[in-house]
Amino acid sequence: MTQNVTNRDRQKEQSRRLVLEAAANAFANHGYDGASMGAIAQDAGLSKASVLYHFESKQALWEATVDDVFGRAIDSLMAKVTRSSAPGGTPPLAALIDAFVAVCQENRPYVLIPIVEGIKDSPRTDYIARKHLVGHSAAFRRFLEQSLGQPVSAEMALHLQNVVAGGAQLYIGLAPLWTSALERDTTEAKSLDEFRAFITQTFSTRFPGLEALLTS
Repeated sequence: MTQNVTNRDRQKEQSRRLVLEAAANAFANHGYDGASMGAIAQDAGLSKASVLYHFESKQALWEATVDDVFGRAIDSLMAKVTRSSAPGGTPPLAALIDAFVAVCQENRPYVLIPIVEGIKDSPRTDYIARKHLVGHSAAFRRFLEQSLGQPVSAEMALHLQNVVAGGAQLYIGLAPLWTSALERDTTEAKSLDEFRAFITQTFSTRFPGLEALLTS
């Protein structure tokens, strides 16, 4: 009996995961309004009734998808930063930039969903901001203060976060556009290395002490 229950639970979790992955791609590519429950079910290889078993509405599915996308992205980001910034490794902020770019490359919905929903004022924009971005901004400022060993102004944290996060997201999220316009792949290593060098030069000059977090 216990084995049967375990198998059923495992199957439920597997089908729920399939729905979340299909929904992440649908919401990233088509936005909330353009995605349909039927198409998500089809992409997941399940019936629409199965999708509604896990998520009672499209809004509930969207919220669960956003939470899952952001949660997995942050878990991956922290794991990468921890590995890279170990003693003798990459400087802290450089490790964070490298990790963030890698996460954006691995998790396109993390890049695209905030862009698609963030261009208009809606309850979904507020959901992403309140549930995730406010906390991310506070955590980023704490990271800078802990790494520098001194207080960091809200201005410094905001500008640096916008350049790092916004730049990486636009480089990766809009890569097809840049490739067409500039005949250059902005996701290739050379472009991303130049992006990091720009951040190093600009912010090391503007904010004393930051260079130590970016360069060896």
